[in-house]
Amino acid sequence: MKKNLFLILCLLICNKYIYAEGKAPKELEISVPPSPSVAAFIKFGDIPVSYFTGTPNISIPIWEVKSGKLSIPISLSYHATGIKVQNIAGWVGLSWALNAGGVISRTMNGKPDEQQNGYMHTGYKLAEGINNWDPGYNTKADVAEGILAIEPDIFSFNFGGYSGKMVYDYHDACFYAIPRQNFEIKHSSGLGQWEIVTDDGTRYFFGYVNAGVTEGIEVTNFEFNDDGYTFNSAWQLHEIISSDGLDTIKFKYVEETITYDISISKSDYTELSYGACEPLHNSPSYSMTTVETQKIAEIETANTIIKFIKENGREDFNTPTMGSKLKYIEIYNKKDS
Repeated sequence: MKKNLFLILCLLICNKYIYAEGKAPKELEISVPPSPSVAAFIKFGDIPVSYFTGTPNISIPIWEVKSGKLSIPISLSYHATGIKVQNIAGWVGLSWALNAGGVISRTMNGKPDEQQNGYMHTGYKLAEGINNWDPGYNTKADVAEGILAIEPDIFSFNFGGYSGKMVYDYHDACFYAIPRQNFEIKHSSGLGQWEIVTDDGTRYFFGYVNAGVTEGIEVTNFEFNDDGYTFNSAWQLHEIISSDGLDTIKFKYVEETITYDISISKSDYTELSYGACEPLHNSPSYSMTTVETQKIAEIETANTIIKFIKENGREDFNTPTMGSKLKYIEIYNKKDS
């Protein structure tokens, strides 16, 4: 049934162009991945370490943060699934990830979900178009021209032993995890903050916004040809609260701006002209991406403070002051200070 509905939508969109005059090639939608450090961490959720995937467990334990019922292991992990030419190293090395909390990240597809003409505002239009057989001319044209988003952004999460993806469901106006997880997902308007409540009642808070002050939220400014978007691309774990509210673990971050190019496989299509069809053209293209990244600076419990000290001077960036690397970790017992 779903395949039939998809084919109907494709035919409705193409119908506009079968009788259209030939025009200049147009670009199909593109996807924007999260920042390098976040991508390295999320990769362990996308391709988990297991006998099934054939990925070995290469991990260096460092410390375990404890606060009553709560605990967070700190470790360095290496993902041995290979390195691509365009991969950019995070702040602990290429394919290495620092496990020290958790994150929700986003791969933006076409347009940010929450922004104008994003999937949170257009999903119902596409559904109405399919259910009513013939969507309005403007809807067909807007989809074909790339004005309306036709697929949701993909949100990935990795925290507290949970990992997976989630997408927005316009029917219920909420996010669902894929695969389904037994927890509740909440978010603020504009996707500024997230709260996930697991089945044992533990509450995980991602991103922090209060009186205009933000922390733990990565912001991506993406520029590609004449298009460009600025959107929240990752939300770092800000606080964990136990089910009884007695135990907490808090996380603090520092902002660091990095700029880099990402390679995009750009696809162009040419509108049909009275049945004549021009071939699809594929060519590599590059975009300028600036990310206000968030690096973990401190983890605090009732008895312990863990500090993460970074330094500049990475040789894989053109600008020496751009991009930092983790130098060392300090662990303090509050009772001894």
